[in-house]
Amino acid sequence: THSIYFHNNKIHDNQCQSGIIICNTVNMLFDYNEVYNNATNPAYTLTTSLEVTGNHATIRKNSLHDNTNGYTAAVLCRSGFIDISDNLICNNQHIIGTCGYLDGGGGLMISSNSPIPIDSTFYTVRNNVIANNYSPFHGGGINVYQSPAVIANNQIVNNSSAVGAAIYFSSTLPLPIKNNTFYGNSTAGSPLYPVYAVTAGIVKYDHNWTEHSFFQDCSLAAGYTLTSDTTTNIVGSSPGMVSPTLTASVSESAVASNFGLVGTSPCIDHGDSTGAFPDSTDYIGNPRITGSSIDIGAYEYVSTTSVIPAPASQDNTMT
Repeated sequence: THSIYFHNNKIHDNQCQSGIIICNTVNMLFDYNEVYNNATNPAYTLTTSLEVTGNHATIRKNSLHDNTNGYTAAVLCRSGFIDISDNLICNNQHIIGTCGYLDGGGGLMISSNSPIPIDSTFYTVRNNVIANNYSPFHGGGINVYQSPAVIANNQIVNNSSAVGAAIYFSSTLPLPIKNNTFYGNSTAGSPLYPVYAVTAGIVKYDHNWTEHSFFQDCSLAAGYTLTSDTTTNIVGSSPGMVSPTLTASVSESAVASNFGLVGTSPCIDHGDSTGAFPDSTDYIGNPRITGSSIDIGAYEYVSTTSVIPAPASQDNTMT
């Protein structure tokens, strides 16, 4: 049972410190909302379009796109037990930064919020399409700061930044990264090292689809501990998506693109559900698992199902 239910709203064209801030919630559900075209005021630190902090929360089946933020990502989570699932997070960017590790995450920023104890925070990031976001600093797609998290079964496509275009993390805590599709991400104009760790930690990186070998995909700080079999990652030239965006430009809209799998995709049946916290359905509501193993990425391939690119319709408007 959710005590706070934020459902089916449109939040757009606001110019303020943050688009919407939800703090210290108890069992909050934020779903089927569209958050877009918000521009936060760079005079404030950690400005964002959606901030969720504290306790238990679920952020699912939302479309968050074309937001311009100050110091951090379109979606900022600063503590709590938060499930971030089945969202379209695309074409967001932030424009300034002075806070070092905390500057970044064009699409999503997950962090701990000192002095809240670290055991009061855990994130599951799964079944999301995170595409064409931009950060001039760190983590065009996702920025992780000293937080326990699992990042699994996402399409992380065509994001760009100066460092760690797909995922940038500064954390000494274990970070499983598995069953994700990494495609077209651009780090300072290069396709190499879309995953970047600035601090030594415990890294799990397995069963992902990637364009490069592990040591070309991941730039990890000296002293890191690798606790997974990287030979389970699939390296190829195409993950077999239906009609994804073609470039890593934040201006190429991903809203109407289709990141689902074609029938010949090498991602089909090549994931691993162990430790991935899989949901019972995928990004568009198809059952998980339909084959011999979970599919890599946000979509479970079903040959008779039409794949649609974004979550369902919205009703209310907040401007």
